Amino acid sequence: QLVDLGASNRLLYYRTLTVGTLDLDRAALPAIDALRQGERVNAASSVSGVTPLILAATQGHETIVDALLDAGAAVNATDKLDSTALMYASSKGYAGIVNKLLQRGADVNVKSPKDRLDSTALSLAAGNGQDAVLKLLLKAGADIDWRTERDGYSALMLAAEFGHSRSVRILLSAGANPDINDRKGNTTCDLAAANGHGAVTQILDEFYLARGQGKRCRPTPK
Repeated sequence: QLVDLGASNRLLYYRTLTVGTLDLDRAALPAIDALRQGERVNAASSVSGVTPLILAATQGHETIVDALLDAGAAVNATDKLDSTALMYASSKGYAGIVNKLLQRGADVNVKSPKDRLDSTALSLAAGNGQDAVLKLLLKAGADIDWRTERDGYSALMLAAEFGHSRSVRILLSAGANPDINDRKGNTTCDLAAANGHGAVTQILDEFYLARGQGKRCRPTPK
């Protein structure tokens, strides 16, 4: 489904999808050389809108990401889900790629709307427990309390709902608000307790106690 791409872009897409990581770095270099010489480095799939950079970042191919950026790839290009290379790399936990993209000017706060991914790079990292990536995104100025349009979930809520206790600690330490309500009125504590994540409820309970706020977070009785 890549008939709209130049020859070297087709080659890059094909090799990125079918060759192992170690072999890919060698196999795709001729295609990248061609891209540098005038092929359309930002050409996107007519089906998904995915560019070579987005695909390489999603697959975790750091060398290819470097080469594409050097060849002029648009770091903030979006696919048909209005999502960027940074968002996909953050979701997968590719900290090296995330760092490179941020250094090249990736917008840390791009938002995919609710009829698509309904996410930011930070919310994707939090929901998948990608702790190293979380730290990079927060340092780069990610909007820590942004909430999804559909459910009203913050990054902290997503980390808590899925039981990512280290991610919860990182976000709390960075200033995330545990008292935000989702669209059903649930707090971070409610989501953690409802899903049986005792380690997370304990972290939240300790957070409240340390601040003398008179609140507690306890597991839901069975």
